[in-house]
Amino acid sequence: QIDVFITVLQDDGSRLPACLNAACLAIIDAGISMSDMLVACSAGFIDDEPIVDLNHREQGGGGGYLPLALLPATDKIVLAQMDGAKMPLEDLDKMMAA
Repeated sequence: QIDVFITVLQDDGSRLPACLNAACLAIIDAGISMSDMLVACSAGFIDDEPIVDLNHREQGGGGGYLPLALLPATDKIVLAQMDGAKMPLEDLDKMMAA
């Protein structure tokens, strides 16, 4: 078992993706072998435009917030957690493309 503890000193949005990236980098820095490197980012909508890496103000704007975590070597999504407003399914495709 590997435990990773993260202390957030400042939060300007996209906290979950930032913590996931930090945990992955900590495991790599510790020399622990992994089959793939996890990468995370957030996506959302502002004025009907898809954006990535939302800050705190954008995240609370009511346009939906989607933290994503991927394993790029295998092209697998390991986290997709929709927070905030409901949105049509076609908007999800726009978020994923951003």
